[in-house]
Amino acid sequence: MKKLQMPIKSTTEGLVLIIVGLIFIPESWNSIINAHPRSYGQGYIPFFAALSLFICGLALLREAYQHRQFEGLKGIQWGKIFRGPGLSIISLIAYMEFMELLGFGLATFLLLVVLLRILKAYSWPSILILSSITAISFHYIFRVWLYLPLPLGLLFSYLFYT
Repeated sequence: MKKLQMPIKSTTEGLVLIIVGLIFIPESWNSIINAHPRSYGQGYIPFFAALSLFICGLALLREAYQHRQFEGLKGIQWGKIFRGPGLSIISLIAYMEFMELLGFGLATFLLLVVLLRILKAYSWPSILILSSITAISFHYIFRVWLYLPLPLGLLFSYLFYT
């Protein structure tokens, strides 16, 4: 029986999974610890998802090492990391940071434009239309139907409340 050969890129993917797991495990663990003693808290699903990512990343690195395709830091395709998952993570962090400044609607629109452009599955007009419809729909659902207070941003709060 022939063993399956792991591609060299499994080293890169394994390291990305390990890094994402290591980022989210402590955060979700804090929400588990701070929960009410008789409730499960909000952090159990993110904790086990991050732990699963970490374990899968270790398994990928182990397979790459066993098949002699583990080249250490030389085997990592850094461009692929920063082009796809890296840009996605950076755009999500920027979304959280700039939501108060830009407002929920504009920040959601820009996030969707960036994420859909990273996917490269749609043309620019399709991306702009889809992002607009989604951002308006989310704003309507959360603000009107669910009565949740959403950040308006500095520009919209200046225009509508001064």
